[in-house]
Amino acid sequence: MYSQTQQNKRSRYRSTDRGKNWCWSIPYHRMSILDDLEQNADMEMCSSLSQYLIRLVDKDTREKKKQIQEIEQTTFVSLFGEK
Repeated sequence: MYSQTQQNKRSRYRSTDRGKNWCWSIPYHRMSILDDLEQNADMEMCSSLSQYLIRLVDKDTREKKKQIQEIEQTTFVSLFGEK
């Protein structure tokens, strides 16, 4: 399925990680958002900022899908009437 990474001579560490790292650019005048992020993650009982961001995106995705379903249902009813 997935092959392990080649052994690194410096660290001799083999990794089977399958995640993804990405960089988030934050303007200097918005640096306080990092404090807000940490505080919100603590309030949501998340063990890491990554876990909090994943939960936040999952929640937002569920809400957007629900909105789309409501719009589709409303459009169907307005076009064809109720059953």
